[in-house]
Amino acid sequence: QLYTDFSGRWSLTSTEGDMDAMLHHLGSSLGLGGVATWSLQTTAAAFNYLVGLAEVAVTNLARDHADVEANAASLLHTSRQLYIDGRLHTSVGSNPLGRFSYWAEWANTTFVMHVVAPMNFTLTTLLLPDGRMRLETTRGGLAFLFTRIGGVAPSMPRPPQPPPP
Repeated sequence: QLYTDFSGRWSLTSTEGDMDAMLHHLGSSLGLGGVATWSLQTTAAAFNYLVGLAEVAVTNLARDHADVEANAASLLHTSRQLYIDGRLHTSVGSNPLGRFSYWAEWANTTFVMHVVAPMNFTLTTLLLPDGRMRLETTRGGLAFLFTRIGGVAPSMPRPPQPPPP
């Protein structure tokens, strides 16, 4: 099975969809009250939903795992190893997103992560023909578009790597 090489640093360049509705749902799912959820929405809008401020770094990408680090305007930082094996995992972080359960897989050359708690949604990550990375979510029809920092890497899918000995 082939998979797409998302390795590198990426900068958020645009969003699509109703970000306020998604943030309202996120606030409710995390148990935030009305004022806290409104503050989350207002702050995110003031920062243009982190367009130009959020970065994602993908390292050690292989057929069955990836290390992902996200930094949002130095306000929110998280680093996680994601397992891409079709089994349920729990990821624990120290940021407000904290703990979540997910399972991830390759669907053809597209990376698909199903988050099941605290919110239930699916993130689909694909490489566009122009070299940008697109994250789409089933929650509210949102999409996040990223541009690779430091040039364009090969957009061809990589062959699977043999498992470590």
